[in-house]
Amino acid sequence: MSKSFRPVKEIRGRHSGIFIEPEEFIALLHDLAARADTASDDFEYGDCKVVWIEEGSKALDYVEYDGRFNATSFHESLREQGIRVNKGDLKSLIKNMKAYAAEWRHLIGEDGELSFYVDSY
Repeated sequence: MSKSFRPVKEIRGRHSGIFIEPEEFIALLHDLAARADTASDDFEYGDCKVVWIEEGSKALDYVEYDGRFNATSFHESLREQGIRVNKGDLKSLIKNMKAYAAEWRHLIGEDGELSFYVDSY
């Protein structure tokens, strides 16, 4: 195993309420990545969980431009995964994500990845 280190430039965007439980939100982000045909992963990072999406621009394109990015579609998809969420809360979250998506584009890393820090752990 090699040993190395590197400096990191970490830029955080404006925080947003998630309206649903953190684990439900993380499932939604993984679902979003799958729908956008890109990889995702999550891991613990200090007092939060990080969800990494490999091709951030594809995910944000889906959020901004694909008509299937709506509360009804994700409510059904999460339900199929055994995750119960309040549809009204999910609708508020989806609306928020659409509103922030353009702003999030400047947070896409040099390798194209986009990460979300999810608090409340």
